[in-house]
Amino acid sequence: MAGSYKRRKVNGRCIDEHRYVWEQAHGPIPAGFEIHHKNEDRGDNRLENLELVEISSHRRSHATKGSKGRTWY
Repeated sequence: MAGSYKRRKVNGRCIDEHRYVWEQAHGPIPAGFEIHHKNEDRGDNRLENLELVEISSHRRSHATKGSKGRTWY
């Protein structure tokens, strides 16, 4: 998993850029879902690199890939 999450300030609040990009195109992220970087590069926030996935599925997919020592909750 390359890079780190980019943040941006929107209406006085700092938010993850990937979430902002997704919400601008598709609206609010539903409860129980997260935005996944398809190429696993956290700095690559192009809309075509983002997908909406269920939290449990997202975390399982990273756990099975051996996320380089990262702990997923």
